[in-house]
Amino acid sequence: MQLENMLPTKPRKNVLLILADDLTGALDSGVQFGKNGIDVLVYPSFEAAILPSGNHHAQGSAVLVINANTRHSTPEEARSRVKAIVKAFGNYAFFYKKTDSCLRGNIGAELEALMEATKSPRLPFVPAFPDLKRITRKGFQYLDGKLIHLSSMARDPLNPITESYIPSIIGKQSAIPVSVIKRNSAIPEPQNYREILVFDGKKFKDLRKTARLLWDRELLRTSAGCAGFAETLMETVPFEKSTGRNHFKPLEKFPILVVSGSLHRVSIGQAVKAQKKNVPGFGLPGERILQPGWLDSIETETLAVECSQGLLENGIAILGTEASLGMTWAIAQGNAQDISEALGEMVRKIIEKTGPLHLAVFGGDTLLAIMKTLKYNCLRPLEEIRPGVVLAKAEGQTSKGLLVTKSGAFGELKLISVIYNYFMYGE
Repeated sequence: MQLENMLPTKPRKNVLLILADDLTGALDSGVQFGKNGIDVLVYPSFEAAILPSGNHHAQGSAVLVINANTRHSTPEEARSRVKAIVKAFGNYAFFYKKTDSCLRGNIGAELEALMEATKSPRLPFVPAFPDLKRITRKGFQYLDGKLIHLSSMARDPLNPITESYIPSIIGKQSAIPVSVIKRNSAIPEPQNYREILVFDGKKFKDLRKTARLLWDRELLRTSAGCAGFAETLMETVPFEKSTGRNHFKPLEKFPILVVSGSLHRVSIGQAVKAQKKNVPGFGLPGERILQPGWLDSIETETLAVECSQGLLENGIAILGTEASLGMTWAIAQGNAQDISEALGEMVRKIIEKTGPLHLAVFGGDTLLAIMKTLKYNCLRPLEEIRPGVVLAKAEGQTSKGLLVTKSGAFGELKLISVIYNYFMYGE
């Protein structure tokens, strides 16, 4: 069957299902379509996308993005979640497994599960993201010119990277043969019953060329990669004609609460830089944050009041743990999910005192906890402020505030100033 024949003359509404392993990754993939006027919804979990009746919330979305939340799960859990999501949303024409551009998480298990769930004998995997200096060369992944296991990702507090050769990373969790396709090379004929094809990529034009080749070879129904290759799907797959590229500008001048739960040095550096520019920072104490009753203590109430005052006086403030704000080297010992949930509760307390806010959230786990606390069921990505830095709106929310989200490892040092200028001056 020709790939073009998978879509009727009038393109079907349910075109592309994207499965991400964390929430910020789901958004930076989904925004590639949202910023071009394509109807896209991002759900924080599989459960959030399913109604109690078993039907779907987003029956008519051209692009549906679901956070499988598998970054920190076991390989077996990751396989199970990917298969369950594909089974539930099998009416989509195309499937895309969004992976981390630094190859954190259960890469092999998830790619294999996607192949099995969609009955795909060959899976193209394009992990390069040139806009963020993640490139693939001869099957090796690089960050800022360094092999990723020699970069800052080797010190990632939750997912330290110890390997840069992609076939080896996949091989830790999957026995499916892996072939490396070098730049400007043709796609070879199948050598095995099942295989994963890893494509090199140095520039965005390489990714665009790969997408076109895969379309011509009828290999785009099921594919994988990060947000960089997702953007090429926007150009290649025949979606319903959009209204054009979004240029959304926030109109409300609400205070901006930056919430950083990431312990990656990039996010810590951004928080430290902003505090040096007199942006007030409010850190939750690592040694006490997980103690029973702390969220209902006088100390917590005082911190929420002080943060609210800082927001109203300065128009911006930063909330995080003392470690994530660079105030101490001592990291809270405990479950990362519990720490994220504590930050989510603090955000709720601050909004109750301050009123409507714009939120800028660093780190997928933190964003997930905040959405749960504020009862945001799904997000609609609007545009990118910077590559990997996404502006979104919570669907059905009563507050008029907007969200800016990013992974902990993304962004320039002065990013908090960039976010402030965007909201205040539309720059």
